[in-house]
Amino acid sequence: MTPEEKLRAVIKLGIEESLSRLKDNPSDGMVDSIIAVLRINLMRDPSLIDNLVSGWVRVPITPSPGLINSMCIRYAHDFGVDKQEIAKGVTTGWTKEEREALRTTMRQIHQEVVGTGYYRPDLEDNYLMKP
Repeated sequence: MTPEEKLRAVIKLGIEESLSRLKDNPSDGMVDSIIAVLRINLMRDPSLIDNLVSGWVRVPITPSPGLINSMCIRYAHDFGVDKQEIAKGVTTGWTKEEREALRTTMRQIHQEVVGTGYYRPDLEDNYLMKP
C-alpha cells in the first residue's frame, strides 16, 4: 500500500467512524468528529503526515544550526575555511563576521521556505517578475 493509499484509507475510516458516532450521538458535529478520528489515527502513525500531498515534505519551522551551516556550505563551498591569502591579492575562506552574515541570510531564506517570512501564497502574482 502506497503512503497516499494508506492516508486515503485512514481518512475513509475517519469518515466512517464519524458517521457511526453521529448515529449514536447526533449532537456531535460531523467535522469535529472526523477531526477527532483523524487526529487519533495520525498520532498512531505520524508518517502519514509526511505524505499528505505527493511532492511535499515537512520542514522544521526553526532550522537547526547544522541545517543552516549545510545551506551555507551549499552556497559557498569554502564556508568552513578560515580567510587566508592564497596568492598575492587573492583570498579564500571566511571571517567569523562574514560567516555570521551568511548564516543570517540562510535563516531568512529558510523563513521564506517555511512560510514565516514575507512571502504569502495568496499574493503569488505580486512576487513574479515582469518580462
